[in-house]
Amino acid sequence: SSLSLEDFVKVKINITENNILLIYECKVLPIGITAPQAYSIYMGKINETAFRPTTHDIIHEILEHYGIDVMFVKVTELKGGTYFAELYLKKGNRILNIDTRPSDAIAIAVRSNSPVYLKKDLLKYAEEFC
Repeated sequence: SSLSLEDFVKVKINITENNILLIYECKVLPIGITAPQAYSIYMGKINETAFRPTTHDIIHEILEHYGIDVMFVKVTELKGGTYFAELYLKKGNRILNIDTRPSDAIAIAVRSNSPVYLKKDLLKYAEEFC
């Protein structure tokens, strides 16, 4: 997969009890998640750590310790009702692209204020809200 963001739009992230909301202009694309996933993303967004760190907090700390930057997340496709994402990491001039669940990628990205991009053709599944 490539670093190109040509067919992608940058989205804002909101969270409900059971959805990640990817927001672009007047469209919102909900992606269903579990309550623990929602909690982890929420805590990352408000820059808080729970009484005990979540897996995403631990991953964030490891990446930070080793000087690995979270470049961005791409939500790339929908197959059989399941969304797919890629997490892009960078250390020096080396880039790693990891296939991941959108919830995990976003939970990691919000902890470093990294952008999240959505493939433009997935907007056809989004709802209008303006």
